[in-house]
Amino acid sequence: MRPVQTFVHALALCAAVPAAAQVEFRPMREGVQAAARAAPDARMEQIVRREHATCVVGSTERGDPKAFECNNILTFAFDEARRRGMRPLSEWAVRGITDSIYDPVDATSPLTRLKAAAGIMSSADYPASLPLHAAYVADLLAEPGAGREALADLVAQTERYEQLGYPATILIYAEGAATLARRIEGAQSATGWRMHAEALRAAAMLGRVQAVRECTSAPGGPGADDATLLHLRVSCAIATEQAGRWREAEQQLRALLPEAQAQSLPHVRADVLVALGRNLIRQELYDAAVPFLTTARDLLAPLVTPEDERLWRAPAIRAARAQGVLNIAIGFRDGEPSGVHRALTGIYALEASIAAADTWAMAAEKLQRDIDRGALQWEGGVWRQMLTAYRQAYEEAGRLIGKDTPMVAMLQAKDAQGQEQFLTEGFRYAMTRDYIEEDIIRDMKSAIAGMAPLPRADRHRVEGLTVAAAFMARNDRDIPQARSLCRSAMAGAIEHLQSHAEFDTAAQTQLRRRAPLFSQCVKIAWMAGKAPGQTP
Repeated sequence: MRPVQTFVHALALCAAVPAAAQVEFRPMREGVQAAARAAPDARMEQIVRREHATCVVGSTERGDPKAFECNNILTFAFDEARRRGMRPLSEWAVRGITDSIYDPVDATSPLTRLKAAAGIMSSADYPASLPLHAAYVADLLAEPGAGREALADLVAQTERYEQLGYPATILIYAEGAATLARRIEGAQSATGWRMHAEALRAAAMLGRVQAVRECTSAPGGPGADDATLLHLRVSCAIATEQAGRWREAEQQLRALLPEAQAQSLPHVRADVLVALGRNLIRQELYDAAVPFLTTARDLLAPLVTPEDERLWRAPAIRAARAQGVLNIAIGFRDGEPSGVHRALTGIYALEASIAAADTWAMAAEKLQRDIDRGALQWEGGVWRQMLTAYRQAYEEAGRLIGKDTPMVAMLQAKDAQGQEQFLTEGFRYAMTRDYIEEDIIRDMKSAIAGMAPLPRADRHRVEGLTVAAAFMARNDRDIPQARSLCRSAMAGAIEHLQSHAEFDTAAQTQLRRRAPLFSQCVKIAWMAGKAPGQTP
């Protein structure tokens, strides 16, 4: 099956899934899950089969006899059975997943059924699908006759999930494809190197330690062509950036510009430009990012045909991603929400969604100042939009890159602030009955702990701690902690400003953007000094 066909097949699977099931799975009860993990094999099987049967009865009563909403129980059963070597139970779980959609699944073997189950779960619950994908790749590589047809399938799946923007799935398939290509074609297989480059890019995007470790020496080998070598080097710069060393990553990417210019393929040249533009955005150098991203967009846009656009094929997706990142840069520069193109999916749509939420927040801050000085009445529309945008970004980030990652913690802090701001009409009036102070405090404290691993000068950490400090200071929740958070945010902001070689326009712009943080921290320090028993 060709990559385009597999991508269209993925969209068909999305349509085949009941709409309600895409919203929420029935979770396996925590106590039951723990009991199953601790139980001997036979008892574990009894527990998961009974839990699934109970869920199916409830689902049927709610109008879905296919019980798609019970698939989380089946993925748990599959993962646990796989770990214990209980093949009949794992195959039962896979069959349950493929039988949970209304379109019949054409599977002629346990391996093809496993592949179909992985695809079905990807369309509804990306993290839950990962053990299925990993098992499929492992089983395919273990097949005695795995040859070029199997390799073509792994390459096609890598390309399919690259189009969808699912880096963890890309990593699984690309590593499998690289392994099989080298087994068939030798250690310097060109396909092996190309797939290895895709795996490294996915690992870099996910901030995996393996990417940083590999990039300590020059990536690539004699079998890698020039485009693949450039792809590897860009990935190493992204790994450096994800480790918090943005200026170092910027220098690496700028050093690659002459090499990129020498490439004949527009999308290879554009890859460096988009990576550099994203890096500059993260450094809040929006004006500097726009020319690189504009050039990338202009390289890619002419390659898109109406058919590419209709089918969301690779040329259209690359162009949409370049345009999406350009929209982010322009949106931050101009203080306007940036739109998300319909072809932006996965981690690329997440990036644009976070930016859109941030620009809504900028608009809300401006209106809040007008309300505070009495020039405007509270209406709530912008705040509702901001809260919705942060909630969507927070939930999507947890789904794509893991609920325990620092980026998700930053979004959790902004989500908590948005809840408070909206439900109290701009922090001004008594709480509505929908506002539960203890819940929001718990969310904010969880976010503060989650942001700890971020480098001190990371923009997201500075922003998250700024929000957290203001939250803890409001209504005298915890003035000492607010002061501590403020000091940490200020230290990060100052370190970021000091990374500039000179006090140029970009540095001055960043300083102006941090003015609210500095004034807020002065106010909090004054509050701390006035508190009984406190010293400033």
